[in-house]
Amino acid sequence: MSQKEAYIRDQSLLDQLPVFYQPWWLDAVSSSWDVIIIYKTQKAVLVWPYTLEQKWMLRLIRTPRLTPSLGPYFLENTADYTLLEQAYQLLPKAAYHILTPPFSKDLSAFFEKKGYTAFSKRTYLIDLKPELTAISAAVEKKRMKLIQKAAKELLVTETQLDVPLFNQWLSGTFERQGNKYALTPEFIAAADQAARAHHACLCLEVRDTKGNILGIQWFLYDRSSMYYMLSAINPELKHSSAAALLLWTAICKAKELGLDYFDFEGSSIPGIEFFFKSFGGMRIDYPVYSRTRSVIWKWKQKILG
Repeated sequence: MSQKEAYIRDQSLLDQLPVFYQPWWLDAVSSSWDVIIIYKTQKAVLVWPYTLEQKWMLRLIRTPRLTPSLGPYFLENTADYTLLEQAYQLLPKAAYHILTPPFSKDLSAFFEKKGYTAFSKRTYLIDLKPELTAISAAVEKKRMKLIQKAAKELLVTETQLDVPLFNQWLSGTFERQGNKYALTPEFIAAADQAARAHHACLCLEVRDTKGNILGIQWFLYDRSSMYYMLSAINPELKHSSAAALLLWTAICKAKELGLDYFDFEGSSIPGIEFFFKSFGGMRIDYPVYSRTRSVIWKWKQKILG
């Protein structure tokens, strides 16, 4: 039995892992993936799923779209570099490798020694273990007042994701901002269908008093956390607090589900960061590691990005 087969079959192992490490998720967001498992006394102590791509006749290992975290995951409290070295030696050689391990473990010393460069990403995390009143009190007063006002004017409901409409709004936002849009309706639909089949996603929409949809947000969750993944706002019928009301509703739902954290999967873009920060979460800066072995891929990155 291959390690991938063992991984897929070991439900007790999968129950300990985030949603982004689940085989069904990796099937949905990548065309080819594998996994390395390191055992100690017949017990899995480290797993390292990775995806494989071929471009320009080069092998690439990259974090898939809609997958903010994927890399070595320690099942014990400490980051054991000896175990990490064992896993690393089993990793296929790649012209380009980029990975984002869970931010609970700092692996910078290991990867920098291997020739990887690190750049920082940022998110905000809300601890859901306190009472909801305490979580609410941490939100900026102005933001909460606007949310409460919006709750009287608008209606938020759980729904099934309308992929064509959602994609139209989201791609339009990227286009207006002059940014490249990397998703497709087919990709969004595959991720949504897989997550719904495994009861791992939440889709919320907000409507005005006339029944018009003002915005849609889509979240993933596992046994410990809910993750803010995608948001699209109606460009023709804007409401200043529609997005905030959707987010607060999701935070309350995560609390209701008994989860430990709400993760904004945040951004360091000033406007977006200011919005996320207003909900009172803890700022988390974490590293992303990358290494380029191929001169061809280095040229591609320099010229084409």
